[in-house]
Amino acid sequence: MRKFCLSCCFLFHSLVTFSQTLSGYSISDFLVSAVHPNGCTDLYVTGPPDDLTWVNFSSNTVMTGSFGSTWTNLPGQELLLETSYHPSNYNVRLLLSTGLYSATHIVQEIDWTIIADTTWTHLYNNCLVGNFTAPRCILPLDFISDFGLNNTDIVIGIEITFLSTIGAPDLAGVYIVSTPPLDLNLGNDTTLCQGQNLTLNGSILNATYLWQDNSTNAMFNVTQAGTYWVTATTPTGVLTDTIVVNYTQAPVVFLGNDTSLCAGENLLLSSNNVSGSYQWQDNSTNSTFNVVQQGVYWLMVTENNCSVTDSIIVNYTTISNLNFGNDSILCSGDSLLLNAPFPNALYHWQDNSTNAYYNVTQAGTYWVQVTSNNCTASDTINVSYSPIPIVNLGVDTTLCEGSSLLLNALNSNASYLWQNNLTNSSLNVNQSGTYWVVVTSNNCSATDAINVSYLPRPTFSLGNDTTLCEGENLLLNVTNLNATYQWQNNSSFSSFNVSKEGVYWLVLTENNCSSTDSIVVSYISKPFIGFASDTALCDGESLLLEVGNNNATYLWQDNSTLSNYHVNTSGTYKVIVTVNNCIAQDSIIVTYQNCESILLMPNIFTPNNDGNNDFFKALEINSIENCTLKILNRWGQSIFETNDIYAGWDGTYNGKKCTPGTYYWIVEYTTKSSETKTQSGFVTVLN
Repeated sequence: MRKFCLSCCFLFHSLVTFSQTLSGYSISDFLVSAVHPNGCTDLYVTGPPDDLTWVNFSSNTVMTGSFGSTWTNLPGQELLLETSYHPSNYNVRLLLSTGLYSATHIVQEIDWTIIADTTWTHLYNNCLVGNFTAPRCILPLDFISDFGLNNTDIVIGIEITFLSTIGAPDLAGVYIVSTPPLDLNLGNDTTLCQGQNLTLNGSILNATYLWQDNSTNAMFNVTQAGTYWVTATTPTGVLTDTIVVNYTQAPVVFLGNDTSLCAGENLLLSSNNVSGSYQWQDNSTNSTFNVVQQGVYWLMVTENNCSVTDSIIVNYTTISNLNFGNDSILCSGDSLLLNAPFPNALYHWQDNSTNAYYNVTQAGTYWVQVTSNNCTASDTINVSYSPIPIVNLGVDTTLCEGSSLLLNALNSNASYLWQNNLTNSSLNVNQSGTYWVVVTSNNCSATDAINVSYLPRPTFSLGNDTTLCEGENLLLNVTNLNATYQWQNNSSFSSFNVSKEGVYWLVLTENNCSSTDSIVVSYISKPFIGFASDTALCDGESLLLEVGNNNATYLWQDNSTLSNYHVNTSGTYKVIVTVNNCIAQDSIIVTYQNCESILLMPNIFTPNNDGNNDFFKALEINSIENCTLKILNRWGQSIFETNDIYAGWDGTYNGKKCTPGTYYWIVEYTTKSSETKTQSGFVTVLN
């Protein structure tokens, strides 16, 4: 094809300098614009080869596209179609510079060549984007043979009609390419070693083959000497090539059969070839190799460019590894199993026993002689014994909460390892668990363990320290099942009645675990009230009831709260006094009466012992106290005086009846209101 540039020098330059290949084809041009059947973007089919593609076209839909330059037929130039996912069916026409189209070329699924899997970014028929990994397929086409063009036709674009395809047709790109050069080369004539083969490959794209034996595969496997040729027929011509293959005799190498040696023995390996070169497994090049240890040994001999390898496995009887170890010190009660097992071996121990094992249980010198595969070895060991430490942590025990237990594992010249990695000779236990110790002395160890459990101490409370009021009691009551009690006075009851101040304590024991609590009890005096006896007042009088206590509260019968109360009516008056939560109460009955002072004395009486009016005394008394009665004769002499006005005067003086006549009386008294008064008058004494 001849390339032309139509008024686009810049584009021509850019395309001429572009360089990219696809499966051996050199890309010269590509679509610079394309029309999707449904109007989707053309970025997925324009430009050089990439991982973008159009997919899932409907049958009989059409796309068109334009190349960057114009093209005509030249040798080695042709069209390359690229699709994705799977081969597709197309009808393809080329658009010419005249506006006409070339003949239609029908593309079928079987025409495509699958070249590689690719992770595609595809544009669906509905213009949505997706991703998937699928094959890349190519199809080269020729302008003349596939489209019927002549050397003067100028190609500017392409039209593709998508046909029904299994899975729906796709399109990834359209390119103008240079056809890869044809090269058929079976290689230079060669000489092989006996037993080798040679694969001749004549693979050429779109070629058919004919070998010297009339086979038609692309490859031929050579196994013997001879002349081999192939003819490859391609769409552009016929190629042929020939190769002569000769065979040469390989050297003979035999190192011998696999073998076993005894300790200290060696084996000289040698090649029987007098010529050639040598390479041993360690890259040494001598004709011999001296074996002194077990392993796999091989030799490669090269002669006339032919190499042959042989190998031999050399084992050493491991009887040479018979080793009881260093002389040993065992612990009392331990045993040591001396093991000398070798296949098909004979054993001779110091006591003439013939077993493969010997169990040592006491101090002494022990040896064995072992014979295997005509190899003999022996070893000796001295065994002595040391006593093991004595460890006794005691029997499993149960402690009370808060108690501790000292575990002692002391041994002379010993080391210690407790369960918590401590290394002291003793361990203080203060919580439940399993405790163990390993005691080691002279490399001998002994262990012991003890389970320690804890019981909770009984829980009780006598209460907070408290203060009682005078006369109150406090019952300290603690009842626990299966418990015993010891109070401060050694009483053993579950309760204790407090009636005086002091410190009271209790030791309560349950399941052999004891708890103690104490309480301080103080007493304070009750508040003092001091009401007098019930009293009577005169009408119009009042009474002040006072209850004086520091830091006290008061509650009277009428809910008043003062420290005093004014009484002015009859009634029962009550007060409750509280000091420091101690309560005292008292009451008083107050009555009211008419307190007008009245003293009515008679003016005559007849002390004749007739039982009628025999005494001179008050006829009426009211509200009079502290009364004194005096009788005076007419000379003013006091002949009678009494403080009992109710007893009166019997008309005598010094035990004798007085002379009838008139006498003078004086009464001095105090009223209810504490007023002092005097009344006087005359009384006539008649017989």
